[in-house]
Amino acid sequence: MSDELRILILEDVDTDAELMENELRKERISFSSKCVETEDDFCSELKEYNPDVILSDYNLPAFNGMSALKLTKEISPSVPFIIVTGSINEETAVECMKAGAADYVIKEKLSRLGPTVNAALEMKGLIEDRKKAEEALRKSEEFNRRIIESSNDCINILDLEGRLLFMNDGGQELLEIEDINSVLNKSWLEYWEGAEKQLAADALYNALKSNIGTFQGYGPTMKGKPKWWNVVVTPISNSEGNVERLLAVAHDITELKNKSAQLMQVERMSTVGTLASGVAHELNNPLMSVLGFTQYCLKHTPDGEKNYDVLKDIEHEAMRCVDIIKNLLTFSHMGKEGVEEKQDASCADILERVLKLLSYRIEKERVIINKNYKKGITDAWIQVNGIQQVFLNIIVNALDALKDSEKKEIHIDIQNEGGITRVIIKDTGSGIPPGNLERIFEPFYTTKEVSKGTGLGLSISKSLVENNNGELICESEVGKETKFIIQLSKTKKENNQ
Repeated sequence: MSDELRILILEDVDTDAELMENELRKERISFSSKCVETEDDFCSELKEYNPDVILSDYNLPAFNGMSALKLTKEISPSVPFIIVTGSINEETAVECMKAGAADYVIKEKLSRLGPTVNAALEMKGLIEDRKKAEEALRKSEEFNRRIIESSNDCINILDLEGRLLFMNDGGQELLEIEDINSVLNKSWLEYWEGAEKQLAADALYNALKSNIGTFQGYGPTMKGKPKWWNVVVTPISNSEGNVERLLAVAHDITELKNKSAQLMQVERMSTVGTLASGVAHELNNPLMSVLGFTQYCLKHTPDGEKNYDVLKDIEHEAMRCVDIIKNLLTFSHMGKEGVEEKQDASCADILERVLKLLSYRIEKERVIINKNYKKGITDAWIQVNGIQQVFLNIIVNALDALKDSEKKEIHIDIQNEGGITRVIIKDTGSGIPPGNLERIFEPFYTTKEVSKGTGLGLSISKSLVENNNGELICESEVGKETKFIIQLSKTKKENNQ
């Protein structure tokens, strides 16, 4: 029974709780569980049941997941807290993760629950290992120093004012610090900016009170390389139990964040695919009737009569609707289990489909598209839908950048050189300031207004291009233009795949 997990479920729908338990059994996870739905019962079981993992719905009649998360961080901060909900937008998901949630799972994707629980327990194990490292430090400074120096995490020792006294070699390498003296004896909080600085300050405060402070936050290296960290701050006490130093351990979770962002996009695209299929089913039949009736009337209307031109216009617009539906289905379609097979493809043809999808907005906003490529030329070995998503995101961003510009132009050029195809998309917008240009590919970084974007688009686009053995480059000149260069391999043979 010692290996049996204790799982506390905050859920007001019994059938949903049963579905969660069934998914965990499919993963052969041995567990016992208790299900509650009120704040009082949740607090009581959190203290008495002492759960190993918490699975919580986000919205309940008299309680919610965010409130439960805050209580957990106060009472049992080391217990992994996983949001399991029917619907949650990206902004709310980001807030939950920043508040300390281990992860979140959509109820329509419950197959992720087992792996997510296992991953959360692994993270909990890391925190427990760090507690053991702290104890080793108290018992033997030299022994612990050797452990710290061999760690791949960034390990810092701080004084009670939060000044950096020591950083291990692994941390210096992760942060690309060439001269450790440039950061020693300076406030550890200076490394963090914005909301992360407050999270770091709260973690320090908790450690000073002999508790454990944890948070996840963004912090670039000294050379500007984007990094996301899982940080644990613990007190180092002397033999009398008084806190004399603080231990701050930062684990690099940048790759995990990127994969999480990609998974969120895959789930969103799956929803789009379902919607597109429904649209096709609902619209195709009446659309075919309109098109068929129009063509019948055309057949019985002599060319030159007044109604003939009107019927041709109807036929043309109906065919445009057919193309739009085909493009939506092509865009949302993915291969088996969300993994798309690579194939020989024409970048020009993919761009044409994207421009058709955006044709209404392009015409409405009077944007001029200058194209320098020929259709029908096979010039890339790629995952077609993934690269189409990249083109779509970059062109949509270009359209957004042109909203307040006097000169509204997008230039698209395809260059073939040796085994490389370069797709260059340039807009005549206001450009990107150098400080922002360094961060545009970071997950969750955005300069758009709240509710206008989550900062995932370019990060995911970069990952999609790299998954196709390519490179995504951005160049910008403030007040003049922004240029994206997508470099792709031309053939399967040259790609060694």
